[in-house]
Amino acid sequence: MAKNLKDINLLLAYERGIKKKDATLKIYFLLLILEICVFALIASIFLTRIMATNNDIRRLNNEITIKQQQMDEAQKLVEKKTLYTQKKALLEYISSGHIKFLEILDKLESLTPSALKFESLNISTEKITCTVRADKLETVTQFVYNLQTSDYFTNVSFSSVTGDENSKMSTISADIARK
Repeated sequence: MAKNLKDINLLLAYERGIKKKDATLKIYFLLLILEICVFALIASIFLTRIMATNNDIRRLNNEITIKQQQMDEAQKLVEKKTLYTQKKALLEYISSGHIKFLEILDKLESLTPSALKFESLNISTEKITCTVRADKLETVTQFVYNLQTSDYFTNVSFSSVTGDENSKMSTISADIARK
């Protein structure tokens, strides 16, 4: 029986058990450090992406602000262009009317006897009314006759001639002929 008995070295068994536990703990510790490193690496990658995305968002917001300012400026320029176009059309319309008035004034000048003076002249788009002064009654009637025979004026009428022997005055009105 003594042969079957083994010498139990508890100290050696204890030491081997602790070494196994230490090795297992070291493996767990190394795995924990590895997991922490992987987590830190993943976290730094995501933080870098978040920071890059935030920078992109800031850059895009700045670009949006700049584009909005440019759009506002473009809108103002479009409004100015529209106003300019309207103003140009109005000026062309007015100038075309002024050409007609200039033609009428030129025709009146050519029909007016040299001894006749205008006291007042009112020209509208359809009618002229004038007050004239002359030394002789014949000068006033010559002017009325010139207006009546002209192609530019119709329905010529004049009021009575007033004044003394040296100065005759009359109010004359005529419609402007349409062309």
